[in-house]
Amino acid sequence: THVYLTNQKGLTNLIWVWNVQDFGTLHDDVNAYNPGSQYWDVASLDNYNSDGTGYAQWKHDVMVEVAGGKPVAIGECGKLPTLNDLSSQPQWTFFMSWSEELLKNNSEDEVNAVYSGEQVLTLDEMANWQNTDTVSLSNNNM
Repeated sequence: THVYLTNQKGLTNLIWVWNVQDFGTLHDDVNAYNPGSQYWDVASLDNYNSDGTGYAQWKHDVMVEVAGGKPVAIGECGKLPTLNDLSSQPQWTFFMSWSEELLKNNSEDEVNAVYSGEQVLTLDEMANWQNTDTVSLSNNNM
């Protein structure tokens, strides 16, 4: 896909994200499944607490190391990171809750706390972005 879209179609405005899962084998997985840093711009980790360690520091550190200076992100998550997690693991550039997991695994207070934290930018805080309408957290909108 990378070769086709960049070389054959000439697309240059793509951001490539390489993603791995938060298994206990993460140390090995980042090497075994890495297609090569020339094929991705962001290294992301799905954090579904698969190994029972949540946002353990070692997961952040493994991703930062494999990224080699490129951005790292939480590609998908069930439980949102807390503001403490984001403070102690400052290299995460973004996180994304998997749709139905947001209110299934996080209380409305937890969601509001993380999205209103000073470490987190939301769409309404990003200058020059269009369509900054907000969405309510009520289940009626999900």
